[in-house]
Amino acid sequence: MEPNHPIRFYNREAIDTDRWDTFVKKSSQFRIYALSTWLDHFTPGWGALIDDGYSMLMPLPCKRKYGIRYLAQPRFTQQLGFYTQYPQPTKIKEAFLQQAMRLFPFGEVWLNTPVENVSCSERKNYVLSLNPSYAEIHRQYSKSLIQNSLKPALKQRLIYDVDQDIGNAVTAYQQGYQRRMQLANRDYIQLSNLAVAWSASGHCFTRAVKDESGERLAISLFFCDGLRIYNLCSTTTQNGRKRNANYFLYDQLIREFSGSGLILDFEGSSIPGIAAFYKKFGAVPEPYYAVKWNHLRWPYTIFKK
Repeated sequence: MEPNHPIRFYNREAIDTDRWDTFVKKSSQFRIYALSTWLDHFTPGWGALIDDGYSMLMPLPCKRKYGIRYLAQPRFTQQLGFYTQYPQPTKIKEAFLQQAMRLFPFGEVWLNTPVENVSCSERKNYVLSLNPSYAEIHRQYSKSLIQNSLKPALKQRLIYDVDQDIGNAVTAYQQGYQRRMQLANRDYIQLSNLAVAWSASGHCFTRAVKDESGERLAISLFFCDGLRIYNLCSTTTQNGRKRNANYFLYDQLIREFSGSGLILDFEGSSIPGIAAFYKKFGAVPEPYYAVKWNHLRWPYTIFKK
């Protein structure tokens, strides 16, 4: 099935920000990552495919290297993909993705839905509904979480700190995971700038755990869009791991926001140990999909692997 309207590519400058954000927020696939401000911070120069009927949007994280335009998933952005306000035939998504492949000879993107006739690798995200009461959510905790982690933590007089500490949250994450994440300093600057800008409106906040002496044992940076709390960055010190501070932090966060109707989006992971950690709280999998193509000719085929 062909789209009812032509699909066109728009540079960032040609996109009406208000119209874009209004559409994305009303879409059934809404996530914070597709808002214009988020994209402006983490993938400057982004563009989009939009059909002439404005019934489907596909943000494109555009980059350029050696004079070649390509697509690459932005840092701190779990997924993008397709955004619609009404159900669309699956062939329409395929047409959008084929258009992206024609415009960009190389692409590596993570989508919110699979696409027919395109090889997609499924990735795991884990989410927890915060609509029930804390008592109801707590009943879904695993026995090992309660007995081996939370009970010992609760005996240690740990302090759940709600004061904003965005700078330390970003710095702690950078120092703790730089070797594993291999991000550039500019990536952390972009994250910090957006976090500070959105903290005033409550769309970004931190939570930390300290001991009775004030030593910080764990700290997490969260974003919130009114529907979800996104667990963007979480860091636990060596001493904090010994004292189960990360378990205590999430338990207290769940207690704080239980009954709110929000969803706690743990943001992954496909790593078995991290996935097991989230599942202990009763989180359930919510997949997204990685797609990669390389239509470049040699020697450019090796420019990004």
